[in-house]
Amino acid sequence: DDITLSSDGGDLTLTTSVPADGDGDVILNTTNAGNVILTGTTTAAGHEVTVNSVGSISGAGLVTAATVDLNAATGIMANLAASTITADNSTSGDVDIDNALAGAVTVSSLTTAGGGTILFENTGAGGVSFGTVSTTGDGSPLNGEDDITLSSDGGDLTITTSVTADGDGDVILNTTNAGNV
Repeated sequence: DDITLSSDGGDLTLTTSVPADGDGDVILNTTNAGNVILTGTTTAAGHEVTVNSVGSISGAGLVTAATVDLNAATGIMANLAASTITADNSTSGDVDIDNALAGAVTVSSLTTAGGGTILFENTGAGGVSFGTVSTTGDGSPLNGEDDITLSSDGGDLTITTSVTADGDGDVILNTTNAGNV
């Protein structure tokens, strides 16, 4: 069954396990104000976890699902075990995602705005492919803003659409231990 948790006007903090049984998805929302803080485990094995925050998404908790869709305004920091990932940050702040999965991983969209940077690190022999990856500047480019670093530890790193760093942003593509770019 699906699990939906929402907070209207304050932080939504997950400190324990949130498992969706069977065919269930997990949907986490903040509206009007508040951040989503993931300190416990969030699991929708074989299904989808969607997190929508009017603030940021953060925390050291592990999110496990076939598909993870993260949407925030002021930054995303997440630990994942997912095969399909979308992470879009709309206003300001960085996107920092660690994903660990043995199989192939597809990141369809990975974006941030307001001078934020993107760091995505994937661990697993299946490799990772990226669709649209982009940073949008804040109008006054500075060194260290709008940078994009994409890494694959143990598998290939493939760009299927585009990687665009705005402003003074740099793009770094890495493979370690195995894999090609």
